[in-house]
Amino acid sequence: MKIIKVEQGSDEWQSFREGKFSGTKIGKLYAKSRKKDEMFDTEKANLQFYQILAERLAVATADGLDDRSAMERGKLLESEAIKVASDKLKLSNVATDNVWQDETNPDFICSPDAYEDTDQPTWAIEIKCLTSANHIKAIYEDKRPNDYDYQCLNYFAVNPNLKTLYFCMYDPRFFSEELQLKTFIIARSEVIEDDIEQLKQAREIAQKQINDFVERYSF
Repeated sequence: MKIIKVEQGSDEWQSFREGKFSGTKIGKLYAKSRKKDEMFDTEKANLQFYQILAERLAVATADGLDDRSAMERGKLLESEAIKVASDKLKLSNVATDNVWQDETNPDFICSPDAYEDTDQPTWAIEIKCLTSANHIKAIYEDKRPNDYDYQCLNYFAVNPNLKTLYFCMYDPRFFSEELQLKTFIIARSEVIEDDIEQLKQAREIAQKQINDFVERYSF
């Protein structure tokens, strides 16, 4: 065993720990449960596993190290990410800003990050600038974060002409350019129409519940 002389809690201590397997981290590498038979189930990597990966492959990967939240970074990086993604995907005629509104109901909207600059867009881009751990997790597992499934479905529900949604994850802090952009292509033909209909029904029920309550207390 080797003893490293460093003050606990110092910047030097924090830097030294990055990318290494400490006792604090080891119990969080796999399943969230602390049960012994699950804690070391190496088929179920947990977010701490990807945090260590990110600490080795990117700059300022831990939350707060760059003094910005994921949402703040997303706003700052959105234009850059759209440019990188559209160039990579060879998409031209790109529009940004604006909001899509459902023709059947003005309460139902979608705010695309970028889309085909026509009256009836057939493609759109959704940008996500997450923590480096979540970013590398999506690449390692080759799987889109399911937290955004309904947001993606909403694109297709609001715009019946949409054929393709490019779900683009961007993190320029990774040293390798290959890791900075990960794109998941979602085609309408692959989306289950029942899921879209279920989303439409849910939003209509929510709309009625909200409208009824507001009407009850409106002057």
